Amino acid sequence: MKIIFILVIGLAVMSLVAGCGNMALGPSGGGTPTHDSGTIEGKVNNSALQPLSQASLTLEGSSSSVLTGSDGAYIIQNAPVGKYNIYASKTGFLTSFDAVTVSAGATVMKDFTLMPTEEAGVSFSVTSTSFAGGTNIPKQFTVDGSNESIGLQWKKIPIDTQSFAISMTDKDANNKSHLLFTNIDKSITFLDEAAYKGTIAQHMPLGGVTLPNDFGNVGYDGPGTGQPSGTKHTYEIRVWALSVPTTNWQRYSDFLADGGVTVKGVATIEGTYTKQ
Repeated sequence: MKIIFILVIGLAVMSLVAGCGNMALGPSGGGTPTHDSGTIEGKVNNSALQPLSQASLTLEGSSSSVLTGSDGAYIIQNAPVGKYNIYASKTGFLTSFDAVTVSAGATVMKDFTLMPTEEAGVSFSVTSTSFAGGTNIPKQFTVDGSNESIGLQWKKIPIDTQSFAISMTDKDANNKSHLLFTNIDKSITFLDEAAYKGTIAQHMPLGGVTLPNDFGNVGYDGPGTGQPSGTKHTYEIRVWALSVPTTNWQRYSDFLADGGVTVKGVATIEGTYTKQ
């Protein structure tokens, strides 16, 4: 009787463990959706609309991901109810993302088309989704407005880049830093507008670590911070392509002191702001 009892208990434990495994994201996306979760599914194609296998799908705020099959299809079950971004990435392609709203017990469809990364030999560059380079920075992104951080997109990435860093400095105030990011995942090619609203993180880039700026804040101090009224300053935003996945940089002087050891390329955009 003891042997039978132990066998029954063992089978029960194994069944419980297997059931728990269905709750986690995996290659198949997990098990049956729960009452407080939903399902996301779709396909990932290249620019020729051919299916991409082994593309990675990651939910914002999650450390788990799923991979597409040979037909480019994926499914994420047990996705938490709510609205957030989903990122699609694959080595050799630019990362794409889109917002999804997951409802309890429902399935939402989300397809992606990934564009190939630019080849070497073309200049690394950055543009802003918030203003045109060389023009005035809108009030929304300054300390006189909503103090929301500026949106960015970068392309023509140097070969073998392992991570990115971002800096924003005031060229008319001895390059005082207003925003510092490091360790941004190599698959990321953008920074959302309002990633920070002051010191409140809202849309952190994948892997990103925020360093204290020269105002002593971990976050964003927009143009106009520390700037005398009526003066016009030029702000420089740099995206740094790095040869290592993480750095031990702590402040902006560490960016400059690197001397090209880990920096593979730097893309720059400038904007101006007149303090009210």
